[in-house]
Amino acid sequence: MRGDNLRALVRSLKRSLKDYTVEVYVWWFAYLPTELLNIALGLASWYYYTRFVVGPSGVGRAEWFLSYILLGIAIVPLLNIGIEQPETALRALYRGHVSTGGFRIPLWAYYYLAGVPRSVAAVSGFVFSLLQFSARAALYLLLGTHLFGAGLGPSANYAGAAFLCALGFLSCLGIGLLLANTFWLFIYKEDVHVNPFTWLVSTTATVLGGTYFPVEILPDWLKPISYSLPHVYVFEGLRKALLRGAALEALSYELAVLAAYAAISLPLGLVLLRKVEGYMVYKARKV
Repeated sequence: MRGDNLRALVRSLKRSLKDYTVEVYVWWFAYLPTELLNIALGLASWYYYTRFVVGPSGVGRAEWFLSYILLGIAIVPLLNIGIEQPETALRALYRGHVSTGGFRIPLWAYYYLAGVPRSVAAVSGFVFSLLQFSARAALYLLLGTHLFGAGLGPSANYAGAAFLCALGFLSCLGIGLLLANTFWLFIYKEDVHVNPFTWLVSTTATVLGGTYFPVEILPDWLKPISYSLPHVYVFEGLRKALLRGAALEALSYELAVLAAYAAISLPLGLVLLRKVEGYMVYKARKV
C-alpha cells in the first residue's frame, strides 16, 4: 500500500512539473509578447492623457503625474492577487476535475489519492500567479521609466518600497483568506464563475485605494472606506519612497499599519478558512 502511495505521489509530481513547464513555455512565447504590447499601449495612453490634461507648458508636472499613476497601475494587480487567489484556489480544488486512466475525478480527490496535501496544491498555483504578476509589475516600471520618461526619484528608496510591497501583499492575502470562506455559498452554483464578494472588495480597493488619485480628494463619507484598505498605505508609502526618496524612518507609519494589518488578518483568515472548510467537508460526508 505504501509503495502504491509513493508511485501515485511520483506521478502527481511529474504531472505538476509537466503542467508547470507548459505554463512557463506559454508565458514566455505566447503571453509575454502580447503582455508587453498591452503594457506599452496602456502606458502610451496614460502618457498622452497626462500631456493633454497638463498642457504643453507643464511638462514636468506631466512626468510627475505619469509617475504617480505608474506606481498604482503597476502594483495594484500584485496586491489584488492576494485578495482574489485564495478563493480562486479553493474553487479550482473543489470544482476542478482531472482526467486520468480514462476517468474524470474531482481535483481534490485526485490529490487525496496521490497523497498530495490540499495546501500544497493551492500554494503551487498561487506561487506561479505571484511570480507572473511580479514580472508584470517590473515590466510596467521598466517600460514606463525608459520609454515614457516616468522617472523615479534620484534617491529612490527601493528597500523601503520592497518592504511596503511585501507587507501590503501579506495584508491583502489575509483579506483574501477571509473572503475565501464565501466560496461555500456558491459551491453548488455552477453558473457563478466570479465570487461577488471578492470582486467587490478587489474593485473597491482598486478604485478607492489610491491607485489613480489621492484619497484626500474623495468625499468625506468615502474616506473611512479607503483608509480601511491596505492599498492606501502601500501607495502612500511607495510614492514617498520612490518619488520623494523618503528614508525608512519616514515610512514607519505606513509600515506599522501594514504590519498590524497582516498580523491580524493572516492568522485569523487561516484559522477561519481551516475551520469552515473542515465543517463543510464533515457536513458533506454526512449527506
